[in-house]
Amino acid sequence: MLEFQLTPNSISTIHIWLTALLGISFLLTIFFLLHFVSVRFVLATKHNRSSKLLLAVLASLQIFAWQLYLYSNSHDTVALWCFPLALIGGTLVWRLSNGSLAVHPFFVRTRPVAILLISFAEFAGFAQATRQFSEPALITNSTFNIAYPGILIEKTAICGTTDCGNSIRLFERQITTQAFSDYLEKCHSSFSTMSERAMLRAKPSVQSNCHGWVFTQGQHILRGEDVQLILNDNNYTEVSKPQFNDVVVYRSNYGVILHTGVVRGSLEGAILVESKWGISALCMHVAEEQPYAQNFTYYRTDRPSHDILILRSKQKFDYEIRNLYVTRPAQRTLLERLDAD
Repeated sequence: MLEFQLTPNSISTIHIWLTALLGISFLLTIFFLLHFVSVRFVLATKHNRSSKLLLAVLASLQIFAWQLYLYSNSHDTVALWCFPLALIGGTLVWRLSNGSLAVHPFFVRTRPVAILLISFAEFAGFAQATRQFSEPALITNSTFNIAYPGILIEKTAICGTTDCGNSIRLFERQITTQAFSDYLEKCHSSFSTMSERAMLRAKPSVQSNCHGWVFTQGQHILRGEDVQLILNDNNYTEVSKPQFNDVVVYRSNYGVILHTGVVRGSLEGAILVESKWGISALCMHVAEEQPYAQNFTYYRTDRPSHDILILRSKQKFDYEIRNLYVTRPAQRTLLERLDAD
């Protein structure tokens, strides 16, 4: 998937811009609220049109904000398809608010209400996005201050699958040797003291991240937002006293999954965890001594391993067809044909 890579300086200022947009969105919401509730609140036509134009611009910018957060939990890339989507979204809001789009007569009568609801939705969206993008700053020594280099590309030929049949997208990161070297140097300078206390288990590799190391044997990159789905579908239960091979999940102050690892034992009461620090090295460390968060939880499963099922495109189709029709006797012929293939 084509992406636009953000610079580290841009990433560090995202929450500042979002805070400013949140303030503008709040004022705009107040404007439309007053305009709606007071018939004596009369404004010049150009001011009204300017406000609606600003509402359309904010709609476009919010598409960028949410795509950036949902698409990449490291906040470092923007998918190129987001640019035309933002343009379409902003244009649609502009035309609806000005009545230049042919719509149902009911909407013509209720246009002021619709505009007010759009402004409320945008304000709520910017409030949530601002909170989400501000949270990396709340984490001490967080690696999220360092932008991941290269381009993240989805592996469309294969995908992961949970025990309940839900798909998990798999990714790979394409970067140059120099960019990877620069990234490792920044990581070392950012948490050198913490790295010195950890035991190096394997050299840095871009083949997988922490989640991919835990759930795909280090063969792929997984996104943090898919980890909770794996925990739910693969029969993981939260435990207070970790044992060997339990999974540890690190979360931000707002519950966003940032990092995962596997319990390898204990030493004088301290829990030892093995985890891959992003696309950097694989380390053995005390559970509390990692550059992600101090909010972590242990999980256990009865499964023989933590690996999710990896399917190729045709296998994925067959798997979904089987889950859909396995309880229908009339479809046995279809299943037999799939098995024969």
